[in-house]
Amino acid sequence: VLKPGAGWWLAVAVQLSALILTSSRAGLTVALLGWVVLLVALAMARPVVRLWLLGLLGLCLGVGALLLGVLGQNLAARAEALQQADGRAALVQLSGQVIDNGPWVGHGLGGWAGAAVALRGPEVWPQQLDHFGNAHNLYLQTQAELGWPGLLGLLALGGLVLAGLLHGLMTRRRQVIYPAVGLAALGLVAAHSVVDFPLFVPAVMVALMLLVAAGLAQSFRSPDAPLGLAWPARLVRALIPALLSALLAVLVWLQLPLWQAAPVIKQIQAGVLPTGPALVAAGKALQQCVQRAAWQAKCQAGLLQVKLVQLQRLPEVLPAGSPQYKAWLANLEAHGTEALRLAPASPIEAYELAKVTWAQERPQRAALWLTHSILMAPYEQILSAARLPLVYALIQHPAVAAEERSILTDHLANLWRQNPYLLWRALQRNGLDPLLLAQSLAGRPWFDEAQWPNVAEAPWPLGKPAQSP
Repeated sequence: VLKPGAGWWLAVAVQLSALILTSSRAGLTVALLGWVVLLVALAMARPVVRLWLLGLLGLCLGVGALLLGVLGQNLAARAEALQQADGRAALVQLSGQVIDNGPWVGHGLGGWAGAAVALRGPEVWPQQLDHFGNAHNLYLQTQAELGWPGLLGLLALGGLVLAGLLHGLMTRRRQVIYPAVGLAALGLVAAHSVVDFPLFVPAVMVALMLLVAAGLAQSFRSPDAPLGLAWPARLVRALIPALLSALLAVLVWLQLPLWQAAPVIKQIQAGVLPTGPALVAAGKALQQCVQRAAWQAKCQAGLLQVKLVQLQRLPEVLPAGSPQYKAWLANLEAHGTEALRLAPASPIEAYELAKVTWAQERPQRAALWLTHSILMAPYEQILSAARLPLVYALIQHPAVAAEERSILTDHLANLWRQNPYLLWRALQRNGLDPLLLAQSLAGRPWFDEAQWPNVAEAPWPLGKPAQSP
């Protein structure tokens, strides 16, 4: 079954050391679980070698414990910090709220992030926006996006694969390592999915498919009947992998442009404006993504963000007011409207649409989209800082309706209430006049005028205490 030598033992030691040095609790735990499943499966399938396999299992666990004691100080510190932050528990509670809003039909594939941002409050990790791209629990996210039918379908598929691997493990006489490795890989990813989203990572998905496919292929015996009598079964067996391979190729073909543009989209969302060939390549990739899979909200939203950056980078090519400039903005509005239709709870797309309509000199429409973005995600710090210049401009614009102006003013005051120092730095970074902020704070029952000099390092600009009647 296994013939371990010096190289094999060295590979095990290097792998365990690398896992511990990554400081990943989930990675180390599920990797050790995968090894346990592999060795237990081999021991179950081969009673002759059961004793030394169980001894090998104990030795591996002992080596892992020894390496954990020697190298695991950083891991223990990170585990303690994360336990105190209790971020995973907050995400589980938030996912439960998302599921309760659509338990049977869900919010659509890829819709967890938008729904979670709309439902969460300021107490749920306001500083760590990166954690809200996924639920960090594949099962909860599947139910939130696809409802009960999607979750049950995922579990049923996993159960069928598990049954096939167990069949091969108990019936094969030789080379039982193949179904055992497939079973270990399946168990590893299934356990990791409880605390993360491994199936959303292309490398993990491809590796899992290869190992499980190899295990399933070696779990069933080929028919011994003559070719003339068994040709329908042989034809079906030949067509199934061909169809699965074609389906995988189509899925990769649809997702490839989005993967290519992902680094640029992350830079834009982080406030870093990319330049040069990377921006052009991202635009082309996202254009292909829209043409291939127009139903993906991420493609439409990514193309909108890239084209907005291109518009800022090319003022000499597209001067404001020119027909080309207006046509470009109309195209951006179409992409943004489609992206928001596909993901109606997304605050980023609403904000991008507000910028587009503001550039089109339509302040009423811009105020409508901006208030929609604020109501969907009032506490996102990076997004709130990015929205500040447009908030200032629309509050002072005479064409904006009183209702929208009141929402924007309240939002400005609430940003101060949540984190005045962050808001003040954002005002200084954008060169915005603090007088408008002071006017929005004046008269608020919770506002303490004495706090202003501590944050702004300047006296209260209105000249009198801001106290409620």
